[in-house]
Amino acid sequence: MDTGDLDSAEKELSSLLHKCEAVLQGSTLSQSKTTLMRNRVGALRTALELIHRTKLEQDE
Repeated sequence: MDTGDLDSAEKELSSLLHKCEAVLQGSTLSQSKTTLMRNRVGALRTALELIHRTKLEQDE
């Protein structure tokens, strides 16, 4: 993947992460939906960290 692809993916994932975090903070979801949203937030954070690491490796 080139830097442009990574930047685009990072932007989209970051936007989605912020939306999911807002839902968790401002909503009264059922317990199962809260668990699902927390899992999604964790997965998005992991994906963003992997993108960050990949970009650092490409800079070297």
